[in-house]
Amino acid sequence: ARDCDVANDADARAALLGENDPATRKKKTPRARDETSALALASEATAGLRRARATMADELIKGEATLNAMATSRASLKSATDEYAGDQRSALKRGSGMLTVIERQAVRARIVLWVGFACFLLACAHVALKRTPLLARFHPLFHVRRRAARRLREASEAAARAVEEGKRASARAKREGKGNGAA
Repeated sequence: ARDCDVANDADARAALLGENDPATRKKKTPRARDETSALALASEATAGLRRARATMADELIKGEATLNAMATSRASLKSATDEYAGDQRSALKRGSGMLTVIERQAVRARIVLWVGFACFLLACAHVALKRTPLLARFHPLFHVRRRAARRLREASEAAARAVEEGKRASARAKREGKGNGAA
């Protein structure tokens, strides 16, 4: 495959240089033997030079077109740069500032949501601890409430005893008052 590529390259090179003609392959530099052959060689050389000049002129035209396109492109880029330097830059700065404000607000909103969610979970845990008898023992106020309930019960029992003693004392006082008054 590589030999085939080399052969194709050699053929292409020979075609470009005009060496494909069997007559020119035999002699690299043909020499004029008489005046007519010299004129033919000169006209061939002149035709080759004219073709080269035409090719070079085409390349110059293409180069000029490329330069014109580049000049137009440069002018449009300059106008775009000027536009950016004016209105667009200030608009982009304002937009950037607004995006920063929105990002800060989003962070604050996230923090508020998490704090609210934590409060909700704490309230749920509080209700669950108070309402579930088994879990109520783990509530921080369970023992305080138990002691307060015991003290309340003791106070109500003491009040009931005091009321009982008061009734007995008043009943005794009435009996003694009746007994003193009858005698």
